Amino acid sequence: DLAGPGGGSFWVRIDDGRLSSGEGSTPQPDLVISMAATDFFDVLGARANPELLFMENKVEVRGPLSLALKLRALFLSAPQG
Repeated sequence: DLAGPGGGSFWVRIDDGRLSSGEGSTPQPDLVISMAATDFFDVLGARANPELLFMENKVEVRGPLSLALKLRALFLSAPQG
């Protein structure tokens, strides 16, 4: 869930190495992450550290924190370009 301009509700499903995504919510998510859209785009652009944003209470995680921490590895392994 992203707040502010460019925000909204979005879902991502990662299943057996396959990624799918869409707009809106999903009935029973395993994990919900809420933050400002600007902070989210800064994380994607490597201009912000998601762990620091979490410690600054700018990110809310509902669900297993261990699952949220696994997402960082996905972003770090993505090709940069």
